[in-house]
Amino acid sequence: MLKGSAILASTMSLFALGSGAILPSKPDEVVFSLSTREASLLVSPDVARTALGGPEILTFEPYTTIGQWTHAPAFRSVFGENCEIVEQGQGPINSNMFIFDALSRQDVSISCPTRTTDVRLTPVVDFRNQMPEQYFDQVAKFLDERKTKIDKAVAEGRQEDLPEYPLDLIDLGHITTKSVKAWAATWLENHYGPLHDFQNYGPNNTIIYGTNATLYDGVVDNTPFMVGLYDMASGLPINPAQSRELSKSGKKSKAIITVTADWASGTYESQLVSDFMVKEYDADYTINIGDIYYTGNVTETQTNCLGVKPVNAQRGVTWRQGSKGSFAFEGNHEMYARGFGYFDHFLPVLGTKYTKAEGKTGNRGQRASYAVLENEQWRVIGLDTGFMTYSAFSDNRNNVQPDSIISWLKKVVKIDDPADKRGLVFMTHHQHISAFEKEYTATYDQIAELLGDRTVLCVSDIQGAMGHGRKR
Repeated sequence: MLKGSAILASTMSLFALGSGAILPSKPDEVVFSLSTREASLLVSPDVARTALGGPEILTFEPYTTIGQWTHAPAFRSVFGENCEIVEQGQGPINSNMFIFDALSRQDVSISCPTRTTDVRLTPVVDFRNQMPEQYFDQVAKFLDERKTKIDKAVAEGRQEDLPEYPLDLIDLGHITTKSVKAWAATWLENHYGPLHDFQNYGPNNTIIYGTNATLYDGVVDNTPFMVGLYDMASGLPINPAQSRELSKSGKKSKAIITVTADWASGTYESQLVSDFMVKEYDADYTINIGDIYYTGNVTETQTNCLGVKPVNAQRGVTWRQGSKGSFAFEGNHEMYARGFGYFDHFLPVLGTKYTKAEGKTGNRGQRASYAVLENEQWRVIGLDTGFMTYSAFSDNRNNVQPDSIISWLKKVVKIDDPADKRGLVFMTHHQHISAFEKEYTATYDQIAELLGDRTVLCVSDIQGAMGHGRKR
């Protein structure tokens, strides 16, 4: 699931994964692999300009276009601006061609104005199966040596010798026996014990706990407190009555929303993507649709999302917010540590921002793991598909929406109101359809029951799924 996408107002982003100490055989060579699922580039250190300690693997969707790829932040961080993919003797390849098709050709190179020579792309049919066994042995050795150096720098207080960010590309790009043991130890330390209470919107801006909370059985149309509905244009909380008026107003407000997921990995690339989401598009809102790596515990939430400096790096990674606010909707990794990092540390700094007229600064806080951003034409509905994945061992695939969210959808969102013709965009971590993995249909089966035969747009994280759905 180590993949990132920025959807709606953003382009598809590259989520960079790491490689290690071995290399393509030539300084200006890039080894790449292709499959129907993903494509990878192994970039030699002489090509990379990010000084991350070794070659890089840039993993991306094969059906991204050449134009999207060469303009993506991870590509630009390595190769620079205004690059083209060229075929020897044929010139630049059309920017609208899919990566998978373009890189399947012979004699393909990356040509950039900042480089005196082109970077040749050398194909490997199946990267992991083709590379010799000693490659992985050398990577394991490199990782051990790197960890020893970091531990020594920590012990001796030499901050300048620490890596810049908590994790490196190489840490994510290679699975070794030691890395699996370390991850398993962290998982076991955090996974067992009482779960964090499930949070719901409560009266007078309080929080009601429990997956079957029944707050919305009463009349809430004109309630003065937050119920998880937000006016997209202003960021102000609204109630169901105001939501209905918004749908009838006939106005046409606009907002820019950038979206990513599987983002909180603690790498240079994750900071790059977060910065890009805000700066490139002047985003009104940034939305994270799930997964804080590796277990979403308190420490990882702080260092991989909130910019807190860890002991083994010079700085943490900071999640950037849009000018009007930010939201995060839970994935399964947050629940590997039973939700405490996500609910107690990430959500309090999110939500919409106070307006000047309110005389306050900062964010209101995101009170629950679900919410609606809406204007006169659209309702963007973020749901929590992570909480119910918790189980003693592997993820529970029957990750239905808790009763409290179904109650909220019916009685606050009034999602089945036939008079409300606004388009519906559902954002969840888990996909309801996929060409690559098993599907998580439980939540979308529930939505289908609520909506009947209505077309909606679904934006999910895993595999960067984006599609539309009707009742089955």
